[in-house]
Amino acid sequence: MEEKYFEAGNIYLATYLVSQGCEMKGLSGHGRQKRILFDNAEKTRKLADKFFNNSKEEQMFQCYRKVKDFIFQNGV
Repeated sequence: MEEKYFEAGNIYLATYLVSQGCEMKGLSGHGRQKRILFDNAEKTRKLADKFFNNSKEEQMFQCYRKVKDFIFQNGV
């Protein structure tokens, strides 16, 4: 049986999907382990695959994460 929703497990993928026109449908998970839900459409799955295939968008978000981690590791 096909899942109703596609779950984006990180904020970077979710941001990319929204920027590509995918609509957020809700949240799942508990505590700090939240996932953002999108329609489990072929478009959503293809965009997620594209994102994780070393896209420029993924590279940019990895750099953002690196800078954020550096800031918080150095006392901010």
